[in-house]
Amino acid sequence: MTENDLVVRRVNEAELDETAALLRAVFGATLDGRHPAYLEELVDLRARSRHAELFVAVSEGRIVGTGSLYPPGDAERVYPTELPRRPWPSTWALLRALAVDPAHRGRGVGRRLIEERVERARALGASAVALHCGSKREDVARLFTQRGFA
Repeated sequence: MTENDLVVRRVNEAELDETAALLRAVFGATLDGRHPAYLEELVDLRARSRHAELFVAVSEGRIVGTGSLYPPGDAERVYPTELPRRPWPSTWALLRALAVDPAHRGRGVGRRLIEERVERARALGASAVALHCGSKREDVARLFTQRGFA
């Protein structure tokens, strides 16, 4: 795969199961059996798609990455209620659930998913873009830091 072969776009209905499987594989490894309810909520893309825009990165007809964007005004829907959380300002857009197939990391997939979602957030009039990154996802935190997030 080259970066030119990569297409980042909104997911379509027929791709939800494949996208959920990628999320389960990536986050399941990170969570290591902890927080099963969180993992189930995370991979329930049909429920999430009612409030968020779901993006996929596709290479050679295969989904190699994904990420969600909650538009301004949907901050309260980002995390399941059983997790501790602090409310985000309603004018912010929120990024969630960035996952890249391990075989495709280091090829610009994560960067492109971030850029596409930030561009869409701007188009929706977001005053800022925010996210939460767990401590076990140092590679993801580094990627966001490189893109200017604090």
